[in-house]
Amino acid sequence: HKQGRFNMAETLYKRVLATQEKLYGLRGVQLETVLTSYACLLKELKRDSEALTLEKRADNLLLCKA
Repeated sequence: HKQGRFNMAETLYKRVLATQEKLYGLRGVQLETVLTSYACLLKELKRDSEALTLEKRADNLLLCKA
């Protein structure tokens, strides 16, 4: 049951991320929130290397903004 909700959440994060990438480009700072939230979900699923990739991407977006 819980796994099903995680799978649904991941599907939604992927959709939101794809939509935001189309709207703002791959380096839009607007992506930071969804990247960070998606990374948290991946950590819950014990997919730490994937989470780290998203966290680094989010951090890079913030660095470019500064």
